[in-house]
Amino acid sequence: MPLEPFLLHTNPKENANKVKIITKSGEEFTYDFEVARKLIAGFSKEGKPLKEDGPIHLYHGDGTNLDSPIKEVSEIKLVSTGNNS
Repeated sequence: MPLEPFLLHTNPKENANKVKIITKSGEEFTYDFEVARKLIAGFSKEGKPLKEDGPIHLYHGDGTNLDSPIKEVSEIKLVSTGNNS
């Protein structure tokens, strides 16, 4: 499922230009907002919920991490960086 509708539903502030993904282990991944819009959220594998390493997996829209998605995603934050004044 594309992550874009979830991101847009949050009504991001105009200066929100990054999306930070945080896993249960505290690992962080930061993407430009436009790149993050293309992420794909996976909620199951082979028809079964992601119980052990879920609740969701995130895949790059271009498929480059198909064999190694971001797992154990616990938080997705919209953030702004830099001076946007």
